[in-house]
Amino acid sequence: MCTLPEVTLNASALSNPSSLYITLGVPLSSSDSTTDSPSELYHSTALSFPHTANTLVDSDSSHCYIDRVYTQQYDLRPYVISPLRLRYLDGTSSIISHAIHLVIRLPTGELHNQEFYVTSLDSPCHMVLGYSWLFRFNPLIDWKTGSTTFRNLTDSDRRNSSTPPEAPRPLLESLSPAPSMENPLAPSMESSAPSMESSAPSMETFSEPPGESSPFSVPSPIPTVPPTSPVPRTSGPLPFSQRAAPLVSLVSAAAFATILRQEGTAQFVIRAQPADVLGRAGSTDPSPDLSGLPPEYHEFADVFSEQRAFDLPPHREYDLKIETENNSVPPLGYIYSLPPAELSALRKFIDQNLKSGFIYPSKSTHGAPILFAKKKDGSLRLCVDYRGLNRITRKDRYPLPLIADLLDAPAKARVYTKLDLCHAYHLLRWRVVPEGLTNAPAAFQRFVNSIFADMLDVCVIVYLDDVLVYSENPDDHQQHVAEVLRRLRKHGLYCKLSKCEFGVTTTEYLGYILSPDGLSMAADKVQVIQDWPVLRKVKDVQSFLGFCNFYRQFIPSYSDITVPLTRCLALRGC
Repeated sequence: MCTLPEVTLNASALSNPSSLYITLGVPLSSSDSTTDSPSELYHSTALSFPHTANTLVDSDSSHCYIDRVYTQQYDLRPYVISPLRLRYLDGTSSIISHAIHLVIRLPTGELHNQEFYVTSLDSPCHMVLGYSWLFRFNPLIDWKTGSTTFRNLTDSDRRNSSTPPEAPRPLLESLSPAPSMENPLAPSMESSAPSMESSAPSMETFSEPPGESSPFSVPSPIPTVPPTSPVPRTSGPLPFSQRAAPLVSLVSAAAFATILRQEGTAQFVIRAQPADVLGRAGSTDPSPDLSGLPPEYHEFADVFSEQRAFDLPPHREYDLKIETENNSVPPLGYIYSLPPAELSALRKFIDQNLKSGFIYPSKSTHGAPILFAKKKDGSLRLCVDYRGLNRITRKDRYPLPLIADLLDAPAKARVYTKLDLCHAYHLLRWRVVPEGLTNAPAAFQRFVNSIFADMLDVCVIVYLDDVLVYSENPDDHQQHVAEVLRRLRKHGLYCKLSKCEFGVTTTEYLGYILSPDGLSMAADKVQVIQDWPVLRKVKDVQSFLGFCNFYRQFIPSYSDITVPLTRCLALRGC
């Protein structure tokens, strides 16, 4: 159960219920609230909308509900529906005979019609937005700050949300006959509201894990056996000794088999896994090796945890979304034969990423082939050939930094710290972003730029997963590095300690050597140019010039020297 936004009624529309608007406000942050309790309802009164409705957002309630007294207070006119039985967590129930349609205005400005069932709610709650509403709009909830972010719904989202999930029958159960029209808003069987803590409606449906069905599938209702006689509502929660017994018989083999034979019964699978497989958030390495980490940064040892780097990252506002041009269909790739060494590397990749939750079994009709590339240490890196998907993807035009401009910033620096982020693209949620997607670099650069926005070109430069902290003196440098590590920890980013350098006066960054004496070429890159094989084809010339152009600023009269080669390209032959 969670308490989130406020609902404000537009006073100008109260005289005409058919045009009534409900505007979702922004919840107060914990620093602005007068209470430290996260369970309190967020509420505020806007000057132009003097009538407020305190709203509970409850994922454990199957539908949306509105307080009967509240509808009477503002002369809202519900309509008669077939009677439904509303069940509560304490085993009691009540009758719902009326509903009302209201228009919800999201903070994004979009308007959506929402049905509310009329019942009695405990003060000060006026409305409950349940699972059907959460499924339809799928808001992003920050549990630490209590804030809610609404996505701008695309056409696809509207199609997916046009048919909300069916009401779970353990909560709402059809009854007969139809209610009387003499007193349509009179309480049916309850004399007080359902408690928002102990007796709020609860949804008892379960869905298959992502590996068994689409993550966008809607859970179907699980039929249950209703009690033989309803328990009337009392003025408060029933004592434990008087509450209805749970349906324990459902877990016995005989009763379970009987229910499965009933028409319309849905079957579900629940997969149980050890906690260390489902995730290790908050865990630490049993014996982390901090030999390469200076003592002044040992408090940030968790930032260099290889174990935590494999935790599934949280959803962020920078999550990658792939949009295709003209609603193009992604292509289907082919499977290529792999030698034994690559098959072994593939098995290791699959096992490791299944365990961390980065990937899961899929029934998608689309796919892309894989291949392997050798790393510097001789190990294999799995790459996915996303060229077909990239060809039809709408491009993210967020620019990557110009390397020449980046290297101008630390011109006066005397001390450097270089940090290498682990699983750079995996730190964004797609489920996690694989390498090779056309918009992955732009999405990740936007993410890291937002983290260090006020430090960029002051004491930090970032190019994708390569972070360089620079300072003019060692005292300031320690503070700068500590602040960078603090932000990495806050945003759940991790570094590979073996690739990091701390407090050095000379470092290699993006193919250049940085030192107090200035910028110079890396020795290994110079050796590559000196040992380049004889150029025999146009492609050989293009590759050579492309590599040399990267260092043209270090070669006097570079354009004059390369005239024969550029002329060769112009003639399309050497």
